[in-house]
Amino acid sequence: MPVSTRKEVRFATSDEFAPSRCSTPSPSPSNSTLSSDGHSSPLRHPTSPLRTPFQRTIPLTQEYVDGYLAITPVLGWTAAGPNFVFNMLDAPTLSGLRLTRSVYESSATVPPLLSLTIRCKYMPWKLIIKPSSGNRYVTVEDVLVKLHELLDRPVTEAEYNREPKDRQRDIAAQYFQRCARSGDEIIITKEEAKGVKRIDFLQGRHRFAGLDNTQEGPHIWRLHVMA
Repeated sequence: MPVSTRKEVRFATSDEFAPSRCSTPSPSPSNSTLSSDGHSSPLRHPTSPLRTPFQRTIPLTQEYVDGYLAITPVLGWTAAGPNFVFNMLDAPTLSGLRLTRSVYESSATVPPLLSLTIRCKYMPWKLIIKPSSGNRYVTVEDVLVKLHELLDRPVTEAEYNREPKDRQRDIAAQYFQRCARSGDEIIITKEEAKGVKRIDFLQGRHRFAGLDNTQEGPHIWRLHVMA
């Protein structure tokens, strides 16, 4: 989609919301191996669960086991396709996601973890997911809600300018396309004023398609996305 010559992209005014850039890009989806961001019952494991192998108390297929960790099927990515999809442009709701409350509130990993770091090859940021208030570990809800919130954050002009020129054009085009999706001129103007957002770096790949491991550590996962 060509960028309008009558408009210019807008940006946030500081790096307030910008974590450090990844020093190395995430492996491409074709290099993925086992999955790692999962689902479980109430916390029954030590707070440092990676020191010893997880003693399984529920049946797990090898497809979802990565050494000490297992990914919940609802968040897992497989070569056969996503198990679950949601549009990260919109804040997730229980009814909109069509998940049961027990799944939505369950642990994102087996054993439960206190933090997840997520990377995506289309953007430079690390996305840190931590338990929401009242939770003792990261839940499925935490992952979905925080992904939306973190990708909804504005980027600075400096961050935008670090990208190659062809990427800048694609990101700008996606910025205008995202802002225009409502079709309402008032809403469009308000959205454009908020500036380029992280999700624009996905260039239209707004839908969550699953997580799998990156071979960079047991708490670092790769985000798969789709248009």
